[in-house]
Amino acid sequence: MTAAVLRTVLVLTFTLAAPAFAITPEDGGNGGGIEAEAALSLADQQRGWTAGKIDPAAEAIAAAGGLVDVMIHVGPGPGGAEPADGAAAVAAAKSAHRPQIEVSSKRLRELGNRSRPPQSLNEQQERAAVAAMRALVIPQDEVEMDKLRAEIDSARDDLRKAVGSATRVDREASKAAIAQLVLRLGGVVRDETLQSGVAASVPATALTDLAADPLVVRILFDPQTDYELNISVPSAQYDAWWNDANVYDGGLFDFGVVDSGVQQNHPAFAGVASFYTNSGSTVDSDSTQGHGTHVTGIVASSNATYRGGAYGLDAIIWAQSDGTQTTTMSNMDYLVTGAVQSPEVVNHSLGYGASAGVYSPNDSFYDAFVDNFDVMVTKSAGNSGWGASTTITWPGTAYNLMTVANMDDLNTTDRTDDVRRSSSSTGPVSSSRRKPDITAPGTNILSANSTWTTETDFVSKSGTSMAAPHVAAAIILMEDGGNNNPVAQKAVLINTADAWTSNNTEVDTDDGPVSGSFWDKSYGWGYLDMWEAHYNRADYFTGSVIGRDDAPDDDDYKLYSGTMFNNEKATLVWQKRATTYVPGAPSTDQHTLTDLNLRLYDETDGALIDSDLTGSDNVQQVASNATIDGLIKVYAWSTSIAGLSSEPYVLATEENFSAVSPPSFTWSYSTPVWVGPSQDFNSTVTVFNTGGAASHNTNTTLTNVAGIIGGATVNYGTLPAASNSAQVWSLTTSGAAAGPLVLPLSISSASYGEVYTYASTLSVNVETTIPISDCTLSQIYTNSTPVPIPWTASDTQTGVNRTDLYALSPGGASYIYTGLSSVGTGGTNNLGLGTQGQWDFAMSSVDVGGNWEGIPASSECSVFFDSVTPVASVSTPANVAGADIPLTFSYTDTAPASPLSSVDLWVRKVPEVVWTYTGLSAFSANGVINYAPLGGDGTYEFMATGGDAAGNADTSGAAESTTVYVPEPTQPLLLITGVSGLAGLARRRNPGPHA
Repeated sequence: MTAAVLRTVLVLTFTLAAPAFAITPEDGGNGGGIEAEAALSLADQQRGWTAGKIDPAAEAIAAAGGLVDVMIHVGPGPGGAEPADGAAAVAAAKSAHRPQIEVSSKRLRELGNRSRPPQSLNEQQERAAVAAMRALVIPQDEVEMDKLRAEIDSARDDLRKAVGSATRVDREASKAAIAQLVLRLGGVVRDETLQSGVAASVPATALTDLAADPLVVRILFDPQTDYELNISVPSAQYDAWWNDANVYDGGLFDFGVVDSGVQQNHPAFAGVASFYTNSGSTVDSDSTQGHGTHVTGIVASSNATYRGGAYGLDAIIWAQSDGTQTTTMSNMDYLVTGAVQSPEVVNHSLGYGASAGVYSPNDSFYDAFVDNFDVMVTKSAGNSGWGASTTITWPGTAYNLMTVANMDDLNTTDRTDDVRRSSSSTGPVSSSRRKPDITAPGTNILSANSTWTTETDFVSKSGTSMAAPHVAAAIILMEDGGNNNPVAQKAVLINTADAWTSNNTEVDTDDGPVSGSFWDKSYGWGYLDMWEAHYNRADYFTGSVIGRDDAPDDDDYKLYSGTMFNNEKATLVWQKRATTYVPGAPSTDQHTLTDLNLRLYDETDGALIDSDLTGSDNVQQVASNATIDGLIKVYAWSTSIAGLSSEPYVLATEENFSAVSPPSFTWSYSTPVWVGPSQDFNSTVTVFNTGGAASHNTNTTLTNVAGIIGGATVNYGTLPAASNSAQVWSLTTSGAAAGPLVLPLSISSASYGEVYTYASTLSVNVETTIPISDCTLSQIYTNSTPVPIPWTASDTQTGVNRTDLYALSPGGASYIYTGLSSVGTGGTNNLGLGTQGQWDFAMSSVDVGGNWEGIPASSECSVFFDSVTPVASVSTPANVAGADIPLTFSYTDTAPASPLSSVDLWVRKVPEVVWTYTGLSAFSANGVINYAPLGGDGTYEFMATGGDAAGNADTSGAAESTTVYVPEPTQPLLLITGVSGLAGLARRRNPGPHA
């Protein structure tokens, strides 16, 4: 850290109004928005100041002559050393306490909302549900809640003291030296209690002499302080908190106020357990008309009629602000570090001149104060009325505090007729930054009177001074309800405020409520609504984002999903940070405000509903225009985060929102296990959205590679979170080689201003193995047609697609496709045969992948086709006596012919008409067989039948030869000649009963 970072301050007082001075913001590329007021660091500003030290505002006052009230910041002096890195020390102090605070806060919120309906409700439904919720509170919960509140209050006190210790600096020697120099130059030292400087009034001519001293770091103008219930509290609906079964009334939490003083013995403060104030603080009732007591009563009064917003709070820590802004800032440091307890909010109903919208060096103190101590500051907007340009008073231009405008409740509890007080200051501030933040009742407010012992107990006052403590009371109630984060408190109060419009006119006759999100120069983000703030007090998220990196990973953005009814809102708040908090003085090294953006989408279709891209603000808001499934995106526009690796923020939403992960993809696919080199096939691709948000315009692209076509881009449309969708792709291999084909696959979705992608590959296994087929015939010869030809086919990869029958006809030169095709892995083809002779057959299969056996070249099965009937005949002698009858037979067949099966000889003895098989068969084409008549003498007729292997048979049944037989005395022997086998062994062909 450079020495310039932790320089300390002396403060001097002026009585004249400070003139405006311009600070030029940097332009940023954000749809026309301003990225940040990057030139606001003191180091940057001082480069253009006289001697690099004198504030131009102080110079302008000095031009009029006389004494000038100034704040003189001093350095450590010769031999002195700057402290260690203050930012790191503060971060360490916070990290030691914040985790436990958040654990206890989370549990407190859970208990407080235990009886809240689980579903999302519109405002009318919420109001109906609240009454039923009161009956559901568990008594034991209240005991635990009180214990948690005590833990939180104690831990936050410890955190602030630790932060205070981390920011202490020792400038006593330097301060003493500069105090002496002020006296020598004819000035007056007004305050030496500041840690880092001296407040003084010096002659106008002495500024350059002061600046010449090497101990002086800078000289700032020190402006003079300007002090800027019975209906107001009900109008703002605090009773929603008090009437809760858990009774949120401030409880163990504490209020801080820097003002004209607090009359501690006022009866309205009888319920306050403890008061703390620093030495030297008194109650100034004369010059301020009891301003501080009145302001405090708006928060803490326990009077039954004029009840303060957080009437049950524990302690009030106060300090007097009489004098200049230097005194105020110094006393604010006391509030958080100097007392036994520390406040959860500090009310600052004080102003230091018209700001002209400019962010002053002193404003940086307030931003660093809120950021470092986790304490919200509620600041009155000012009472300068309507203006063409801003009339807000310093330090209402600071980013992190809440600047509050004045609403006139017209002495009714009906909110709809309420309008701004005409004196309430208006915005915006420089770079069109939106201030004020919120509006609260501040007109004709009856509250505690500091001179109650001699006058009435309560007195009416009006002004933004009275409006600011209404918001301070709201913050204490938020603490009581478990919202213990000042950024979250601000976000929730703004998000639940009712938008109001001035219609950009000075008159208030056209003012009134408007729907949805709207910032108005008079009303800010709207009218404080404590009923809605009560219901949604715990509905916020803390997060952080890195600088914009234009990548889809959700590190530079975050998504939140939930139901939003018409006109419901979401509000984003983050802090303007500084490297170092300087007690009672401007921050020495301010960081450029990180530019965050806010968008609202309809998650159902991805449509952009609303956005807030204003780069100069640290509050942004969007609203729904219908009942939608809302998807809120918080993202960084700045490409880097000054001082941190990521920018913390708070997002306030409606109930039942959840942080969700962005769309994320995986996939699965199904294809055939194998495909061939030329195959049409389908692949089913299933895309899974594994993210927490729906994806839109989800495209899946499959890219062709050599050997396969069919790739294309298919739109899967919208995939809700944790869902999937399947599409079928038609692909074709074309001449692919064996092995895997790998197709690039990509998934992309353009959703919520991001492009989400996923890449993988789809693999297809190509095989070129030829299928196997065969045919079988059990018969060698046939005389019938068609011939049944059994076949089989197999393919172990893609499977058999078709099997064709080929035939080689008798005398043919090649196999010809028969026109017979079959599917499956086996069957029978019936083929009609024409030409007589040898027929050869072969099968040829093609598999699903297109692999083909080709035209056969050899036989797999065959049959001899023979349909011609052979001719068999027999002749015998006319007369035979006493011996066997010789039967001479012959057999003829027309070529091509199948082989002879047998020649069978038949006999009948006249007058028989039935032929009897002789038992004699021959297996040659001719020969003689001797027949021994068994019937004695007589006339015998003979017939021969013949058959071939194909089953053709000569079975005419007519007698072919006749012999008269006369027997001899003895039985002749049976002789067979010219026969190549034994009689009776062949299958007989029965010629039938022929005469």
